[in-house]
Amino acid sequence: MAPLTQEEVNNLKHELGALTDTEDKKMHLGMEAYEARLQGQNAGTFKGTEGHKYYGRTLITDLLRFVNAGANDGDFKKLIDESAQQHQLRNVNKQQFLSGEPVFCEFFKKHLKQHNNGEAMAKLLHCMMPAVAEKLH
Repeated sequence: MAPLTQEEVNNLKHELGALTDTEDKKMHLGMEAYEARLQGQNAGTFKGTEGHKYYGRTLITDLLRFVNAGANDGDFKKLIDESAQQHQLRNVNKQQFLSGEPVFCEFFKKHLKQHNNGEAMAKLLHCMMPAVAEKLH
């Protein structure tokens, strides 16, 4: 079931638009999210690498796709399947994938200020991440 109302999708798209309207902005927002994800770990060797930029860009690009599908059951389920396939290719297991959920929820609650967008993003992540994780080995 799609986790968001169309109004929540529209509000998220509006606020995220200003944060992601260029590839550079997408990359930097994603890098910030991954830096939050790496708290307590040795991020020094990862920060500034092309991998860091790639995962930051990929996170935001994929998340924007999920936001766009957030009120459409069919599109949302299709993206869950696609995301699970991508993460399986990267050898990400269920536990690794789910460990990012609370960090990303907290990150976006702090970064999204308009309407109830932080809560809407958390709602999306709470639905999407376990659904993807269930398809991982």
